[in-house]
Amino acid sequence: MNRWARAVLCVAFLLLTVVPVSAHKVNIYAYEEGGKIHTESYFVDGTPARDSQVTAYDGKGKVVAEGRTDDEGVFVFPVEHPENLRIVLEASMGHRNEILLSAADTVSSEAGSMSQQGNNPPGVKSGSLYSAPDGSRDTSLNRAVERALDRRLGSMNESILKIERAMEKPSLSKVLGGLGYIIGLAGAFLWGLSRKRS
Repeated sequence: MNRWARAVLCVAFLLLTVVPVSAHKVNIYAYEEGGKIHTESYFVDGTPARDSQVTAYDGKGKVVAEGRTDDEGVFVFPVEHPENLRIVLEASMGHRNEILLSAADTVSSEAGSMSQQGNNPPGVKSGSLYSAPDGSRDTSLNRAVERALDRRLGSMNESILKIERAMEKPSLSKVLGGLGYIIGLAGAFLWGLSRKRS
């Protein structure tokens, strides 16, 4: 076998044994706030997944919401009642990811719908209202507390998302490690060729 045939076979072998890499992995993050599901989609380098298809399925596989992300990679849809959701993101060039959001993560929407029926403020279940010393229920205080918690938890979700994005970016050590791996394979191949010649 001549030298060029060996080189072509070795390159073909390396290409066939390459494992999938996550250099262009797409991520999706979802949370419930104010009776709506907020999804944020981005690539590992932090670039938003713009104009990407997002589809939400209930526990039975039925589509409950679908749409496209905006320029910031965000897609928001209302949730009527708490249920397990599977949210699928299909970005450009075949990139795909999905996330499971449990019914427990969407519990505040259930509390909001219960309050409509029982005259409780959104997010507060029956019997959990603050009672004033005279026995009356102060719903304005409960509403204010609920709004403050929504604001605070929303900013915490955003902070968690920023930290996740920073942790998923490929670091310099990972890039250099990958290059070193490739150079090491090439070196082993060349060493093997030189051993056969001598």
